[in-house]
Amino acid sequence: MICRVCQKQFSQYTCPRCNCRYCSLPCYKRHSLRCSESFMQENVVEEMQMLRPEDETKRRMLEILKRFHSEEGMEEDRDSDSTLSEETIQKFLSGDEVYLEDLSPDEIKLFQRAVASGELSKLIEPWEPWWLNPSVKTLSLSQDGVRLIRPIQDPETSTSSPATTPEAQLPPLHKLINNEPSPLLPVHLVDVLYTYCFTLRHYNGDWHCDPAGACMDALTLSVVLGDSGQPETVLEAVSSCMECACSPAYRHAGGLHFRLGLIDDVVHLLSLGGAALVCSLCDMRRLIQSGREALKSERGRESKRAGGASKLKLAERKVYFMMCWVHEQPNEVWLSLAGVVGVEKAALEEGNKPVKRACEGVSLASKVLIEETIKKNNTISIPSQNPRFLHFKIQVVTMVDLGVSGYDDKLASFQAVTGIDDLDLCRDILSAHNWDLELAVSSYSSTISPDSVPAASNSPGLVWKIVTIPVSVISGGLGLIAGTINLGLWIAGGVISHSSRLLGFGAPADGRVDAPSSSSGRLITVSSAVTEAAAFIGDFEREFGRGPAFVAEGFIDALQRSKREYKMLFVYLHSPEHPDTPQFCSGSLCSEAVAAFLNENFVAWGGSIRSSEGFKMSNSFKASRFPFCAVVMATMAANDRVALVQQIEGPKSPEEMLSILQQVVEQTAPVLVTARVEAEERMYNLRLREEQDAAYRDALETDQARERQRKEEQERLEREAAEEERKREEEEELRRKAALEAAEKEAALARRRQEKAMSLGIEPEKGSNVTQVLVRFPNGERKGRRFDSSATVQSLYDYVDSLDCLDAESYTLVGSFPRVVYGPDKLTLTLMEAGLHPQASLFVEIVS
Repeated sequence: MICRVCQKQFSQYTCPRCNCRYCSLPCYKRHSLRCSESFMQENVVEEMQMLRPEDETKRRMLEILKRFHSEEGMEEDRDSDSTLSEETIQKFLSGDEVYLEDLSPDEIKLFQRAVASGELSKLIEPWEPWWLNPSVKTLSLSQDGVRLIRPIQDPETSTSSPATTPEAQLPPLHKLINNEPSPLLPVHLVDVLYTYCFTLRHYNGDWHCDPAGACMDALTLSVVLGDSGQPETVLEAVSSCMECACSPAYRHAGGLHFRLGLIDDVVHLLSLGGAALVCSLCDMRRLIQSGREALKSERGRESKRAGGASKLKLAERKVYFMMCWVHEQPNEVWLSLAGVVGVEKAALEEGNKPVKRACEGVSLASKVLIEETIKKNNTISIPSQNPRFLHFKIQVVTMVDLGVSGYDDKLASFQAVTGIDDLDLCRDILSAHNWDLELAVSSYSSTISPDSVPAASNSPGLVWKIVTIPVSVISGGLGLIAGTINLGLWIAGGVISHSSRLLGFGAPADGRVDAPSSSSGRLITVSSAVTEAAAFIGDFEREFGRGPAFVAEGFIDALQRSKREYKMLFVYLHSPEHPDTPQFCSGSLCSEAVAAFLNENFVAWGGSIRSSEGFKMSNSFKASRFPFCAVVMATMAANDRVALVQQIEGPKSPEEMLSILQQVVEQTAPVLVTARVEAEERMYNLRLREEQDAAYRDALETDQARERQRKEEQERLEREAAEEERKREEEEELRRKAALEAAEKEAALARRRQEKAMSLGIEPEKGSNVTQVLVRFPNGERKGRRFDSSATVQSLYDYVDSLDCLDAESYTLVGSFPRVVYGPDKLTLTLMEAGLHPQASLFVEIVS
């Protein structure tokens, strides 16, 4: 048999306590801590019993214990609870294990009171997670997913058990699935990691004591593993886990501080990189496997945990697939995801604090807005002295830094919102404020005079005071859009600008697609972005017909296109499963008026939230309701910035869409015209908008023709198969009728033979009036019978008909010497008259 622990070697030993098969001492130590500890305890107790203390020593120890309990100055009720019975004390002294059934009712109450009050937790040594061990930072895996050889660490310096690494090689992802993995896998990974950290901390690292219970807790907490849920955002995944963790079933596990602390564990695991994540998922898989084995051995709790085995089997497959997927991803992805999770934790903390949240620094690229007095109607009024400043409504969205945040991002943000061209001056100001972006911007804007505001690129100055709007004001503390802000804004200056690098799509400064990015890794390649956009356009037109002229480009390319054409970018995020999506697409987006207006005044870009780029844009815009549309504008600054002009959430009629879009066009037209005039001074020839890609239409028509040909061929084959089936049924029907007719004919022949035989009567005995007749048949068979000489020739025919020697229906009896045919004209003659008496030999002649 194979070892149940390592699953590699043949098992040579069996654990005496749990009957688990193992192959070596390391496997025995690994299979269950309870077995190894109990084995040691039994040896120690046995050794102590061998000492056999004298009766006098036992008596003195009992007197000391009794004196100790009697002298305690406690209340009467607690004094009775604190006193151990003599039988319990004897068991303690003998070294035997004491079970709950061995305690008296008062002792049981005392034990339960200590458990409820948390006094027993003081006796348990706190468990330190393995991912907090400094040695984990050196953890690395091979290309096959197995741990590389490392120097043995000093056990005294290790405060927790080592990380569990895969024992077998991880297969490539393309061997597990044929299509591309879901873009929601990073969100699902956050759900699983939160569940893993909660389970280990909830059981103080020792889930082996109740693996089945630990697995049931994990399935209850995780939407992905337990309910096969599909959370679409990190905030949704974390909020769902925290909601389950705050249920009454886990009220003893800690408060909100403990639940938020688990997010720190998730961030720490993500920051360690792919090797630590693979180890976490491997340990989670081992937990699920142990839980499945425990459920198989249970009998009394089957009804309570009905369906748990099937869920655990599915959960194990999901975790294993996630291990293989994580192993193939670069570490830069996990740094980005760690930043997103950190931002969501800050948002959750802000939702529970009425005060202003501090600046998050490296994990959140906050929007820099104009600070004005917030009135009771949640609007912001801006004093302006420049008639070129445009006032219109703008909705705000939090942009999360998906790249590697650092000094470059802070420097770019500070330069964009202040309009200072001198990088050295910006760097000096930030350094003086310890690189605190919010403090530096506030200090700069409060100390300068309106006339001394530096001019932004290609624009005059603006009198404003700049601060960072807290996330709770913008998104309601949980990522929801909080309302509409009346904002006086100069779009060309780049206010409410968000670096496209914060989206993970930032193009290099020199404009080359293949130039490497120095500050952040691009999570999606240009080719895949173009492919996703083209796939979305094809799916959209096939399902809803021709609508807006979506560009078959990535988001950053579409943004650059709108900048070149001096148009706003219309963004549509497609949610295929939302119930309002079909009606909105077919009734509003694909209406002739809306499509024509969009094509004339906007550059339209669309993406499905099931795709990688569409999913990232959904997170960046904090889309909380679908259908979701937005109007954004690329600023005229050298570094690409995004200004969110309008956000449209929920289903809208064509009239409402036209009204909103018309208002946006009217309000932004002066800014766009001014920018176009300024650009025409430097550029004489403007590029016209590119038409829809003809190659795509040709490919679509080719695919449709191929599909029609395939359907015609399939219909032809179906017709031929139906014709063959009809012929086969007709032939079968003919055979059935022929068989039925033959059976009826055989039955009629049998009845006739029986009737003929009965009409002959009894054969007479030999005598002078008896004629002996011999009949020969065509097959050579001979039959003879005696007839009365007064019998007619017809009786001879009746005799032949009664025999089964002849199947022919038409025949004639013929005499041979001389040849005499006894035809129908002689049937009434007697045998005597026909010359057949006293004997005759006849043969049957078939009439054709």
